[in-house]
Amino acid sequence: RVRAALIAAMAKQSRGVADDFARRSASAEYRQRFARTLPAQGLANDNLADVAAYHVAVNWALVHQAPLPSGARLIALRNQLRGSLAQGSTLPELAPQRRQWVADDFLFRALNLSERIDAFARRPEPDTQAQFARAAREDIRRTLGIDLQNYRFTAQGLVQ
Repeated sequence: RVRAALIAAMAKQSRGVADDFARRSASAEYRQRFARTLPAQGLANDNLADVAAYHVAVNWALVHQAPLPSGARLIALRNQLRGSLAQGSTLPELAPQRRQWVADDFLFRALNLSERIDAFARRPEPDTQAQFARAAREDIRRTLGIDLQNYRFTAQGLVQ
């Protein structure tokens, strides 16, 4: 259901982009990637803070047009998000089904965007990268209240 909702949202902006995502995300390879990406970074697919950390890291990489942070940096961000998720956020109050929806949405979008980061690394597209950077910055500002432009990614996670 989350995948279908993302495809429908993408189709409102570009039928071609939506069709491409629908094709790629239906493949067995994509499902395997969905299952293995976070565990390869020491994160869990079934923990909202872990999924949110990966989602934020991918968007940070887009905003800063930098490599995707990994390993200890992601774990530090996860720990930061666990603290902020436990204090003052509405995410812990969500019903389990809604939490799962949010986690799946974050992961689908992050995987899709990480493919774009890989593609940009192989073949830079400055104008398109700038568009993705603006969209990523706005998405995280809207969903999590963080302006990624103002943060660096360090061994302690995100720091201003």
